[in-house]
Amino acid sequence: MPIVAIALAVIFSILAWFVSPTWLFIILTVLTVTVAVVSLVFILKSSKKLLSIIAIGVAGLMIFVSIGGLIFQISQNSSDSTSSSKTSKVADKDDDDKK
Repeated sequence: MPIVAIALAVIFSILAWFVSPTWLFIILTVLTVTVAVVSLVFILKSSKKLLSIIAIGVAGLMIFVSIGGLIFQISQNSSDSTSSSKTSKVADKDDDDKK
């Protein structure tokens, strides 16, 4: 179960950088942290706790990577809207020059 949590956390954080509903992948990454914590609770009495602890750490780190993807998506959207508004201003100026 911890290996699955690590794999899902990495996949969701990578998808957060490239797929549009970034908030969805942040939520899914938080859920993988929950899965890692639950796996630690189930294995608490066993001596093999290290992998669950590593899964919690990696999944926690992937939350920050996913938030970085959200910031990247927001900056891409704002730069796209800024460049399109500059293009429309230039086109409007050209139209005014022709008149």
